[in-house]
Amino acid sequence: MITYESGAMRVSLAGDIDHHSANSVYSEVRAAITRELPRSLVMDFTAVSFCDSSAIALVVRTKKLMDELLGSFAVENLGGQPLKVMRASKLVAC
Repeated sequence: MITYESGAMRVSLAGDIDHHSANSVYSEVRAAITRELPRSLVMDFTAVSFCDSSAIALVVRTKKLMDELLGSFAVENLGGQPLKVMRASKLVAC
């Protein structure tokens, strides 16, 4: 689910983020960013139960889009297996 208010966008992810879902999620996120031009974006992993390297690509590609807009980007609420994947990628501190 993508919400937008007062320049801030929140992308609340759920379920598995893998090679089957990551491209469609990125397409939705890219379209929302292009349409709304947010100043900040938070990607919320609260409801993500599994992710693979496709989630890493999703995060990196979304951050790159926000960098191009000179906006801020953050990932929140990583836990369990998704946290381990992001730590292994060095995208989050150990």
